[in-house]
Amino acid sequence: MMSRLITLAASVVMAAAVLVASATAQTVGTANSCNKINGCMWDFIYENQMMKQSGLLTKAMEEGRANKEAFEALREWERTHGTAPSNLR
Repeated sequence: MMSRLITLAASVVMAAAVLVASATAQTVGTANSCNKINGCMWDFIYENQMMKQSGLLTKAMEEGRANKEAFEALREWERTHGTAPSNLR
């Protein structure tokens, strides 16, 4: 009975470790997908900093907002007018 309990506890700990590692990899993003010997974390940091300083990050955020607003306007139009027929024959 005790060995089963220990095995179950070890399984739970391993599952939690996998979930934490997976969440961390998704949070960090491209810095973890690197094949350089010294890693790519600094490349990732420098790229983010360059985007902030050059204004590319602001431009990307503005384009994202515009896309979202256009999508919401389209959804509103579809809600009020209905969707176009899929077969126009």
